[in-house]
Amino acid sequence: MRRTCAGCGQWGLDRCQLLRSIEIDNPLVGSYLHDFHQWWQHVETPRLVKKQVKEFAMDGHEKIATRCSDAPLARSGRPRKDGEVKQSNSGWFMLTDPFSGYILGIKEMKQPENASIALSLMEDILPLYPKVNCCLYDRACSILKQASKRPKLKKIQLCVDKFHAKGHCDACKCSPLNHPHLAKRVAKVNTSISEQIFEWFWGYSVTFNTMNPNVQRFYVLIYARKHKAMQQIGDTEHLNPFSAHKQAMKKAGAWKKPASSKYACRPVKKTHLKRPSAAK
Repeated sequence: MRRTCAGCGQWGLDRCQLLRSIEIDNPLVGSYLHDFHQWWQHVETPRLVKKQVKEFAMDGHEKIATRCSDAPLARSGRPRKDGEVKQSNSGWFMLTDPFSGYILGIKEMKQPENASIALSLMEDILPLYPKVNCCLYDRACSILKQASKRPKLKKIQLCVDKFHAKGHCDACKCSPLNHPHLAKRVAKVNTSISEQIFEWFWGYSVTFNTMNPNVQRFYVLIYARKHKAMQQIGDTEHLNPFSAHKQAMKKAGAWKKPASSKYACRPVKKTHLKRPSAAK
């Protein structure tokens, strides 16, 4: 009979013990990395979330990206002026819990951030958190149509986070500024949690981006667990290093909320500025 570990379900006791004992000299042997990722995402994290998760917050980040071991994949944005093609993938996509601040799921973006990456991670994680009925995403309107066609996601209400909502148009179906029911739903939710976590990860980009692909993948998971450990003891200062400065500026009446950039709910008319003529 196959032995099982309490709280780990279908995972065998031997496998569970293996995943909890990291070989420092050789942590990536065989399928260990894949198994460790699955165990962390589907077993350890759900077990440690004490309160029922009711919202997801997700976003992609391209500043930490694994180096390609073969030909580079498609990239978003304008090509570099020097013609150089960046030899790396497109970063990481993360799904988080706004209440606890835990990272619930991670997916490597081998293609630029798109609806397929966002929706596939949601479908993978959702069965572990059955109470979730709302998902915060800065590009929610761009995935709304595809999400409505997926049976697993029919109960999920897509909403743009409060900060980026100011950059969406008046006709956006996912903006809390346009729909009172959405504003009420996320009134007490930290809709910027994904940006806060990525800002912390960004600080390690110089170190992460010099690693070989598998080592970086391993360390991204380790730092996700490190973030969770800090959240558990109430240490949240790493999420917003400028909070003290912000509060001081508020009291002095000198703080202004930064403006958000436009998100393409509809085509934005571009204006071309002309360089002024040189004075004679």
